[in-house]
Amino acid sequence: MGDEAYALSMQYDDYFISSTEFVNDIKSEMRTSATVYAFNKKKKVGEQCQCAGPMCNKRFIKKSYQQAFCRTKCKDQFWNRIKFWKDEDKVQALCNHIDSINYGSDHDDN
Repeated sequence: MGDEAYALSMQYDDYFISSTEFVNDIKSEMRTSATVYAFNKKKKVGEQCQCAGPMCNKRFIKKSYQQAFCRTKCKDQFWNRIKFWKDEDKVQALCNHIDSINYGSDHDDN
């Protein structure tokens, strides 16, 4: 299990959470990461930055003008999350899965 998956499971497995609350929490985290990403893109080479990767927040010195993450893994996690959360079908499937766990497979929001 990856670091991000483990952290999310520890955060959400211990108590009941609605799919809406879960999605809102993740989207809030992504807005924060996107803000850090934009801030890092404006920094100059040689300045200290905070990694924009989800679940990272490490500090690093910017080595090239396009750098916004401390490592490739953080960059990939960031862009994979952005891509996932922009796909409404995938988000709805995740919500349905969470609701089926919380309420049972016969639960229907409609």
